[in-house]
Amino acid sequence: MSLDSYAHGRLHALLVERRCQPFAWGTRDCASLAFDAVLATTGRDLFADLREAYTDARGAMQRLRELGGMRGLCRSRLGLRVDPADVIDGDVCQLQPAVCDGPSKAHGALGVAWAGSVVAQGPNGLVTVDRAHALRWWRAA
Repeated sequence: MSLDSYAHGRLHALLVERRCQPFAWGTRDCASLAFDAVLATTGRDLFADLREAYTDARGAMQRLRELGGMRGLCRSRLGLRVDPADVIDGDVCQLQPAVCDGPSKAHGALGVAWAGSVVAQGPNGLVTVDRAHALRWWRAA
């Protein structure tokens, strides 16, 4: 299974656009990147109620607690988990805590599968992380 060429192109365009954009709570953090990728690949905005609903770490942590943490957010919004062997570009993962440098590193940032690696929001733009650091995966499509 793989993304169709149209969805793949939209995901690529999102990653190019966000490549050098710095971290910003509620607009360019790990969760917004993951759900922007879902929007790019599926056309479904599963983050509409949270997009720009917080502007700092405190607001983000409050929202996460309400949703059961990163895992709860992904489970409730994305549903089915994916076996690591079946991951395709655009799938969302929760990374091990402290893998990504940035404000959300202690909580296990979200990342997006891309070209055999994981792309995640870092402090100064997107960073690439080895897939071995993913704790769990969810299908975006």
